[in-house]
Amino acid sequence: MNNESSLVTGIVFLKSKSGKSLTIDKDSVISEKIEEYRPKIETLNNAIKILEKLGFTVAEKNFPLENLINLTITGKQALFEKVFKVKLHFEKRKPSFESPGGTVFYADGDLMIPQSMKDIVDKVVLGEPVEFFG
Repeated sequence: MNNESSLVTGIVFLKSKSGKSLTIDKDSVISEKIEEYRPKIETLNNAIKILEKLGFTVAEKNFPLENLINLTITGKQALFEKVFKVKLHFEKRKPSFESPGGTVFYADGDLMIPQSMKDIVDKVVLGEPVEFFG
């Protein structure tokens, strides 16, 4: 089954102003030290501009940038595969107590950061779809 038109969610971890990596230090990050992992406002602005130019939707585009550490992006499967040079596969999950169900994507390797973002992006990972209530 071809699922290339399905929307995929990704988390973009930006390079911090301190040089520390949230993806490496994830087990030792505490709220008192979160500022060490915050990117520069310029980094956030550049990342949003580049990601949108590539065709992604950036969920936090209208959020106060000084509060952000990473970005959530959505785009079609084919866009993720083209930009991040990876093949995505999907699994249909039935709703359960732990999960709303739906299509969950996974990659056959690490997502490759495009050259245009290597100076501002630390890592991109696939995220599970978010379900909003209300």
